[in-house]
Amino acid sequence: MTRLVNVDQSLPEQAVLGRGTAFPFSGWAWDARARALRIVLRIGSRVFPAATLRDLRLDVFSTARPPGDDGQVIVSGFWGLAALEEGFPAGRHEVALEVTWDDGATSMKPLGSLSIVAPAPVPALPPGIVPDDAGDGPLIAVCMATYNPGREAFAGQIESIRNQSHANWICIIQDDGSSPEARAAIGAVIGDDPRFLIEDNVRNLGPYRNFERALERVPPQAAYVALSDQDDVWYPSKLQRLLDRLERDDALLAYSDQRIVMADGKVMFETYWTTRDNQYGDLADLLLANTVTGAASLFRRALLDVALPFPVRVGKSFHDHWLACCALAAGRIAYVAEPLYDYVQHGANVVGHCPFPPGDALKLVAKTFGLLPAAVVSVFVRRLRPRVCSVLVNTTTTYYTEYRRLALFAWILRMRIPDLPAGKRRATELFKPAAENHWSLLRHGLFTPARQRRTNHAELRLWSGLMIERGTGWLARTVLALGVRRLAPAIATALDGRRAVAAPPDIVAGNPGVPEHPLLCRRPPRQ
Repeated sequence: MTRLVNVDQSLPEQAVLGRGTAFPFSGWAWDARARALRIVLRIGSRVFPAATLRDLRLDVFSTARPPGDDGQVIVSGFWGLAALEEGFPAGRHEVALEVTWDDGATSMKPLGSLSIVAPAPVPALPPGIVPDDAGDGPLIAVCMATYNPGREAFAGQIESIRNQSHANWICIIQDDGSSPEARAAIGAVIGDDPRFLIEDNVRNLGPYRNFERALERVPPQAAYVALSDQDDVWYPSKLQRLLDRLERDDALLAYSDQRIVMADGKVMFETYWTTRDNQYGDLADLLLANTVTGAASLFRRALLDVALPFPVRVGKSFHDHWLACCALAAGRIAYVAEPLYDYVQHGANVVGHCPFPPGDALKLVAKTFGLLPAAVVSVFVRRLRPRVCSVLVNTTTTYYTEYRRLALFAWILRMRIPDLPAGKRRATELFKPAAENHWSLLRHGLFTPARQRRTNHAELRLWSGLMIERGTGWLARTVLALGVRRLAPAIATALDGRRAVAAPPDIVAGNPGVPEHPLLCRRPPRQ
């Protein structure tokens, strides 16, 4: 009897535990005569059940359909989170996926081993790095991630850091594999200034992991941490103003407004908040749509105890979003309501200035409820298939990437902050791994008129992705349950008519086959 069990992505070989961490696992399990009743990931003696079973897997039907399949492979998917809490035994643990079938049999798929390690200690800053005339203020570590910066723009950023009125700082530069010419330019601009501490990555990590590596290098003497892009221009009082606001409001993180400027110096906007509202007090809204730009931020070093290590990258994860969510979950965020730097726009911005376009919540909800009947009709009307398929791909990709990323963020926040206040805990529970709170997402977005300017209807888009994924899966399962075996492949072929449905991309690093997330503006990435 042929039974197939497949895991979508390689699991990490090593996990830094800290206050706890989690990573997703997903795949598909198929048998011609049985279906999976229970799927668990085993790490050593611990068992982590899959949160969802019988997920839609049109990609498997398209590209890896087993011989003899009568349509069951369409709903063979699973997804879950392996949550390693603080205190999980260190050392190497064997990892395996175990599937229990409805005929009583069990399949075991070995997945190698996972090494659990403690965070590496950060060495103290050697004497002589900070000049004696730096002042009595607290030491601020400015963390900058670089990758092939333009020399002129980089020199402007460095000069603006050197001109800060708060003089007690160091700058940790993490270079992510710049070309030899760009790396030489970085060194030339820095010169022999000992306050700039440069480290080169062995391989390209991307912005998310590159910033994480820079934060891991913050020395114990630094009481505060600021983030810096490689090509903006800070105003001289930026660090001092953020520090004053942080202390005045007893906050964990403070950030400021920013002026939007073109590379030639032309001012586009005097404020970042052109068509969207700034909010930093509602954790659910912050999870849905980040408002805290990394380069605008200063935070207490204690935030690193919560934020590090960063979660596994699911879809398009961003360092400043994760840090902001940690800061609001663990404490308070403060805001300086005036620009403290120029946010320079150009074609290489990882994320540029993103105005929110006007949207209609009721129209989005109506479209969602209309998609499933349209999918059924497209089974029989071939000319409708390309358009229906396009909408389904984009909508379900929102679920596969964005919802599952937020579920991971929320789970880790609850692990690392066990005394999370009740209101903030409820906010994280909007994003449960099994997605049983999808009606809460609908209520969250539909009954508050101001949501569009705060979240761009992100919660409704997530709800739509959930509903379409579940509804299409229900349609396929119903057809199979009724015994109409020949119709199930026809449905899959209709929905997957363009052969464009990607596998659930739990871990995506610039995968061109995964559509851009519709909630965020994206410019061509640097890396």
